[in-house]
Amino acid sequence: MNKQATANRKKFGLIISLFGLLFILVYIISIQTNQEISMEKPMRDYIEGWYDKDEARMKEDLHDLLAKRHPDNNSENGISSIDLKSLLHVVPQYGGQNGEQRRVDITVLDSFNTIATAKVASNEFIDYAHLVFIDNKWTIINVLWDYHNDTEKLSDKQIAAVKKPIHDYVEGWYDKDAERVKRGLHPDLAKRSINPENSTAIDQYSRSSLLEVVQQYGGQNGDERILDIELLDVQKNIASAKVVSNSFVDYIHLSY
Repeated sequence: MNKQATANRKKFGLIISLFGLLFILVYIISIQTNQEISMEKPMRDYIEGWYDKDEARMKEDLHDLLAKRHPDNNSENGISSIDLKSLLHVVPQYGGQNGEQRRVDITVLDSFNTIATAKVASNEFIDYAHLVFIDNKWTIINVLWDYHNDTEKLSDKQIAAVKKPIHDYVEGWYDKDAERVKRGLHPDLAKRSINPENSTAIDQYSRSSLLEVVQQYGGQNGDERILDIELLDVQKNIASAKVVSNSFVDYIHLSY
């Protein structure tokens, strides 16, 4: 075989390898795109169902354990909260307002395995949603919303203030310090997690039950702790964050 033929074979092999790598990248991007589309569906059903006064469409993508919250100084503990049944009950009465000039901007802020967090900006509202992949579809299980507000860039001091309750929550867990964890949690906390022994089951905790778990199980792997906090989106009174620690990935909604 002459040198030119050998060189051509090497080029051909290189092109095949590059094509194979390109195919893998395109395949991965395609999977990610399809995942984002499937995550966007419940968000679109949720907000468009509201504006269309279509509670059946909304219900299709809302988990039975849904907790929808809103910062409200006129409510006890500063938060108004409704469950799935209450939300669907108010749709015929209050849904549809300003629906003719609707705006629906959906952003998947982050995802990890079978959990995700997303944001929808509509005519009047900003909604953060926690989603879980269960029964072969993405379902909204938590929502924190507020009215549109002008949001200025946060100072380093303000960013530190947003992150403080997250530090208290995670570091308090690893220090087995229930009092510190408590400082960062709202009295009406609703924590949901995937059951480690049954991926189709959701464990749920109130603040009091979570503090009991801290006292019993906190501190594991705390000597080599990892703590990475990312603020995914921040509005005037609400924020969405991600925490990666030794053993867990947490998506967190915060209210001011």
